[in-house]
Amino acid sequence: MVVAWNTGRYYSDKGQRIAAAFNPDDGKLYFCDIDRGIDGSVEYSKTDNSIKEAVMRSYDASTYDCESLYGEFWKMLLDAAKAVEV
Repeated sequence: MVVAWNTGRYYSDKGQRIAAAFNPDDGKLYFCDIDRGIDGSVEYSKTDNSIKEAVMRSYDASTYDCESLYGEFWKMLLDAAKAVEV
């Protein structure tokens, strides 16, 4: 399941659009920030209430791992981020 949202922060004329999804193949939670050009992964804790909460907690604390995402999984995140309402 892909979760996508606009943080409302002013990093571009479209705000800051982020999409994220858990990849069961490797157990990582990946995100794509289309407006800042940042791809990464974060730890997903059972104490997190949502994928969005996990991504924003790590993103704001700069505790995410930078990733070079590619392939169909990355394209899925990119397309979801592009579709977020401005």
